[in-house]
Amino acid sequence: MTPPLLATTADEPSADLSPDGRYVAYESNLSGRSEIYVQRFPETEGRQLASIDGGVQPVWGRDGRALFYRAPGPGRMMRMMVVDVTPGETLTLGLPRVLWEAASSRFPGVTGGRTSEVSPDGRRFLMTLQRDPIPQPPVTHIVLVQHWFEDLRRLVPRK
Repeated sequence: MTPPLLATTADEPSADLSPDGRYVAYESNLSGRSEIYVQRFPETEGRQLASIDGGVQPVWGRDGRALFYRAPGPGRMMRMMVVDVTPGETLTLGLPRVLWEAASSRFPGVTGGRTSEVSPDGRRFLMTLQRDPIPQPPVTHIVLVQHWFEDLRRLVPRK
């Protein structure tokens, strides 16, 4: 059995390996809320905090020089954030900045799954959108079936 990459008491549901395979970005609630961390891979040393004020679902840019993640925004908004990354012997992370905001109700709050992908140039995102709820007709009657075991025995006789 393969040992876990991280073995902490925290939930760490989402992770993404850097394009060069030297670092892993992951979500963890070790601090009490979900944040994005980056550390070496596979050695798992030198953890750095990449997010500010929370973050979920990290996604590396294709060139490894940007790390994207979702963060809570004001009210019912969601923010797409980016952190500039300078690779090297030691990884240097810039300060997170907001790329854009959108209504959080349009983006599912899936935990442990990936709901977005970044284009190779880092300028476009493919994201899962929450479908508009389908209006349901009002309940106008209820069907009550009594003695349904008798009907079941009649319809499915024993052999």
